[in-house]
Amino acid sequence: MTTSQNSKPEIWIGLDTGVASTALCAIDGNSKVLIQQELPTKAAKIRDLLVEHFPDGVSSIGMEACSTSLQVVKGLRAFGYNANAYDTFAVRRFLELRKNKTDKNDARGIAEVARLGRGFLVEVHIKSNECYATRSKLVARHNMVRQRVSTELMIKSMLRVYGTRIKERTHNASRFRFHVERAIEEVRAETGHDLTQHMKPLLELSLKLRTEIVNLESELHDFAMSNDLCRRFTEIPGVSSITAVSFFTAIEEPTRFRRSTDVAAYLGLTPKIFESGDSTRNGGITKAGNPMTRVHLVSAATVMLAVAKKHDTALRRWGLDRAEAIGFSKARVAVARKLAVIMLNMWRTGRSYEAFPEVRDPEPLPVAA
Repeated sequence: MTTSQNSKPEIWIGLDTGVASTALCAIDGNSKVLIQQELPTKAAKIRDLLVEHFPDGVSSIGMEACSTSLQVVKGLRAFGYNANAYDTFAVRRFLELRKNKTDKNDARGIAEVARLGRGFLVEVHIKSNECYATRSKLVARHNMVRQRVSTELMIKSMLRVYGTRIKERTHNASRFRFHVERAIEEVRAETGHDLTQHMKPLLELSLKLRTEIVNLESELHDFAMSNDLCRRFTEIPGVSSITAVSFFTAIEEPTRFRRSTDVAAYLGLTPKIFESGDSTRNGGITKAGNPMTRVHLVSAATVMLAVAKKHDTALRRWGLDRAEAIGFSKARVAVARKLAVIMLNMWRTGRSYEAFPEVRDPEPLPVAA
């Protein structure tokens, strides 16, 4: 084992975290396995084992980014260890090279990833607990909306079987109840079938979801208005408080992007590139990163182009020009991509949104002494 006075011993730890237990593997610079053990998924338990076997410390600890590993990373960092979580998709691809998938083999592979370091796989940014708490509300709302839509489509489908339908689109809970109950009465009068027993649970579920969604949206709106940055985001036509909070919590730390344009790739809004020999072509967007925030940005771009007609901006003009050239669907994704870059640039510079930004001269380079 090599070590220096100012560096940690050349020992790398791989953790395959589970809900209850974690497989741990330690290797040295020659990839020799030093220990392999299974222990509870608790940062304190892992720390105790490392102190027992490696009292002088370790170079780094790696694990796959997932719901069970985030608090472990934070706990080990609090104990002074260099702990990192790596991109789930990339780690999975690396581990697929092994023939047998076991927790022990996965821990061994992740230890190799930790040894290769950040130049080999992308490290995942670990957000603060406060950020996760706010984002959990967004996730809850997102899933409730999907459940509400699914439930209401089921109600409408059942009514169509009996020859009736809800003709009016409504976002109001009481109006939706009125239309459904009226449709049930129509079915009873025309066919003699009483759908109340089957429809009532679905209707109550839909109304309950609508109420909870409104409550969550109110909380998220209050957060956006109390946060100076999110409030400035909402000044952009089409960007709601939901989109502002979604972008804010997805990024959290803007300085981790070397360039503002990198955020578009991070959110999966850049096109894939297929290159082979002399042939190069672009495909659809990569759809990497968080799908919920990407949906919010595309929705904001759609509103900007199709709904917010009174708000004339340079971005909207550009988007409408692109829509004529490549179609509306591709244009709104292109606008969402620019929107993400603009929002990150607002964050980094502290400026407010400019509908028609002035062309600024680049900052002068420092003169050598």
